[in-house]
Amino acid sequence: FKLHYFLTDNTIEVLQIYGTNCGRDPYPLLIKRAKIPKSLDDEAAGFYHWSDLDIGTLIDVYGRRIQIVDADEFTREWMENEGIPLTAPLQPPEDEAPKFERILPPYTGYGSEEDSLTSCVGSLVQTAPKKLPGTDRTLRYLGRLKSAQPEDEGREFVLQFFCTDNTLAIREPPQRNSGIVGGNFLKRGTSQVKDDYDNPITPGSLYIGAEVATQGYVFVVTDSDDSTLKYMETEPETFPYSDYNAVISRWGRVIAAIHMAEFEEKAEKIASETGLLSLSALKSLLSDYQGLCEQPDQAPITVMRKLGNGEFSVSVEALMQQLKASVSAYNVGGKMY
Repeated sequence: FKLHYFLTDNTIEVLQIYGTNCGRDPYPLLIKRAKIPKSLDDEAAGFYHWSDLDIGTLIDVYGRRIQIVDADEFTREWMENEGIPLTAPLQPPEDEAPKFERILPPYTGYGSEEDSLTSCVGSLVQTAPKKLPGTDRTLRYLGRLKSAQPEDEGREFVLQFFCTDNTLAIREPPQRNSGIVGGNFLKRGTSQVKDDYDNPITPGSLYIGAEVATQGYVFVVTDSDDSTLKYMETEPETFPYSDYNAVISRWGRVIAAIHMAEFEEKAEKIASETGLLSLSALKSLLSDYQGLCEQPDQAPITVMRKLGNGEFSVSVEALMQQLKASVSAYNVGGKMY
């Protein structure tokens, strides 16, 4: 506050000093020029006089107690000439400026994520915070609709996942003489897509055999290109069903817990003519074992890519060698761990 004392009529006015960007309206007048009583309860106390004012003095301004902490040079000279020199100025405690931490709210799913982030910036020239780009790679999958409607039978879709910004695009290729025009089913947007359960769709959500529910439809991933499969095999933490060592170790533990010889006998019987197991034959063989029958097609495809030498089949001999080797790694002292 700033206190002005007028010697002509012994009146006082009090002005409030506003700081920079305080948000207050520019009307600093707290008490207009008038005589200020020393007490509201005792009229005999009189009004404040210049002789009552000194550094450190507390004055009661209609219920507000204001302490005088300093005076300008003219006031000091005048008071000293009157025989009442003012004391040294006081240093009032400085209030710490409040610290505001800007917390970006989660994306609501309405509009684009950039628009939502821009509204949180709080600037006249608004620029959305830049998202940290991810890996510059596009994952491509082939899928079909999981639907009981006869008109959806045979419809195929290409699912493209862009790792750089975690966006998804779904396109239906045209099929001649089928009545299906094709085109964009889900156009690539600027923000991450969520499934129908409000969970974000990530790279790990897509693999052969996965079901992705979005836009009110359920897509079953049925295939992928070689480039995507190679990338998935280099990221075992994101794609656990593309981790060959983890898959073959799990198979070995589950099969050995029942009987490895029985599994080998069934495999040789199925592949009696060529000694090779196709994908359908391998899936049929694994379906008899609890814990392996519910795994997605990505797991046997990973094994066949590793042991098939470029062919989409695997020999019974190579498969059994790998299964027995994985079992021996967990066989310590004749006990299975």
